[in-house]
Amino acid sequence: MAGGLSAEGARVRLRPMRREDAPVVNALVPEHDDGSGVSVICRAGDDGPIGVLQYQPGEPSEGGATITWVALAEGERRWGLGQDAVRLFEEVAGRHGVRAFRAQVPVSLGLALYFWLRLGYRPLDVERETKRSGTLAMVREVAR
Repeated sequence: MAGGLSAEGARVRLRPMRREDAPVVNALVPEHDDGSGVSVICRAGDDGPIGVLQYQPGEPSEGGATITWVALAEGERRWGLGQDAVRLFEEVAGRHGVRAFRAQVPVSLGLALYFWLRLGYRPLDVERETKRSGTLAMVREVAR
């Protein structure tokens, strides 16, 4: 699951990042980490990038994955495509044995908190996490 993954859902497609995707990805997530898994989000049946999902496999422990970024281009937001991308990622990661998902949510982005809550993620130790990094760790575990 290292590197970007490939998967096609009903409305979105995930694929590994390519060199030509850099302008779109850098505009959405300027500080993305090339060492993590970076998948470009496209509309199903299309190859043009509309967003990015960045994750760290095996974090915080074996059998887990941490989603560090989900970002969509301005005109692609509020259509549920980000939720579809996260669910597709969870489905594919689950086939690779991932059962615990974590999201690092910047506390300065209130809408991001609601996004993750709607997906079934729950906050961890709020006080410790927000003081340490300015982010809130949220988790979702799936049945085996």
